[in-house]
Amino acid sequence: MTYREILQLYKKGQLDEKKRMEVEQDIEKQDAISEYLFENASDDIWDEIADSPEVDGNTGMKTSAKGEDFTKEIQKSIRKAFLHMGIAVGITVLAIVAFCAFALPEIVDRFYYDPGKIVDAATGTNQMSLDMEVYTELNMPFSRRDYVDVEGSGFGNYDIYIPQTWSYSGAEWHNVVGNIKKNKVTFYDANVFCGLSGNAFDWFQVEGDLTRPIGELIAEQDEKNNFIDPDGKIGHGFAGGPERSRENINNLKEGRLYKTYFTLNRMMSYEEFMKLMEDNQGLSEIWCAVKTNDPKASGQDYTYFQTDNIGFNLNMSCSHNMGWDKETYPKLVLWNGTEEEVYEDGVDMIDPDVMKTHVVSMLRYMEEQDEFCRMMDVQDKAYGKAADFIEKNGLTIYGFTAVTDKNEISKWFEKDEIYSAAMEEYY
Repeated sequence: MTYREILQLYKKGQLDEKKRMEVEQDIEKQDAISEYLFENASDDIWDEIADSPEVDGNTGMKTSAKGEDFTKEIQKSIRKAFLHMGIAVGITVLAIVAFCAFALPEIVDRFYYDPGKIVDAATGTNQMSLDMEVYTELNMPFSRRDYVDVEGSGFGNYDIYIPQTWSYSGAEWHNVVGNIKKNKVTFYDANVFCGLSGNAFDWFQVEGDLTRPIGELIAEQDEKNNFIDPDGKIGHGFAGGPERSRENINNLKEGRLYKTYFTLNRMMSYEEFMKLMEDNQGLSEIWCAVKTNDPKASGQDYTYFQTDNIGFNLNMSCSHNMGWDKETYPKLVLWNGTEEEVYEDGVDMIDPDVMKTHVVSMLRYMEEQDEFCRMMDVQDKAYGKAADFIEKNGLTIYGFTAVTDKNEISKWFEKDEIYSAAMEEYY
């Protein structure tokens, strides 16, 4: 009978007692040998097994002092194996924890917008400070920001603090805090970084020859479309036309500052606009709205003028010392430090070529900031097309904003070059 057949009878419980004990002894012996082999026992142990001559009468197992030593060696090897395994598992767990705590957050960060990334080592300029400097100058004349403090917590998550770095006498300081979570930004004051409304200036959706006075164009358009108000007051924009502007100005309070939106009666070249600005001592923080399209010239399907309300600052506001790729974006920031540095660099705001370079550089820069623009929900702004238009046609101004008081607003409104004025109380 083969040993395999004996094992089958053992499984079925059909062996006599003596044979059953022999099989169980063989199984136990084979289990012990297998475990020992698994733990890579040394060859000399096996030599000791071969030298054990005695066999226990009851069990049939070989026994001797060397056999007992062998058992102890087995137990010792098992303990060592568990110890080594515990150390290996512990090291592996520590490595995984360290990776998750230190390396993984930074790896995940690379897949998302990093506001704290240093873009210029010499000045320590971080990514979001430069982005906000350019973005707010282009889009938000009354909410300019040029510094962002960033605290990262890994996995694409950041806490941000954006202080107001300039203000006026009597006005409130309006600092902003928020967070960025995997390219989703939350400002705890959502009103601060809202861009200008589409109809901030009365050129909003005006049709016709844009070289003509706006009043003539609006009158013709409203008569054609029967848009004249019951009171006979014409206006497409925030100001609501000249008559409403005059009424609103008369209702302003003395001694208060107002954010004012002046619509020009005619669109002006930059040179013409700068002549108008020769006597601007009563205006602060002037910002110019730039023409970025012409439906007639570009052959678009629509016939009305799109007020993108993209522009630039006309004043040298205080700026942090910032750094960027000056070859790709020349004159991206006009005042990059002290007033002396400005004059040393030869920045001349009267020169239309200088200012055109500045505006085009800002537009080209924003065109490249896909992650930031998506985060700020302005990815639909055609910065690249606007840059192309300005490079070809130069700077044309259709309106400007300023912070000033009732007396200055009244004085400017009486100028022939001004069509309307809309006001908001400055916070």
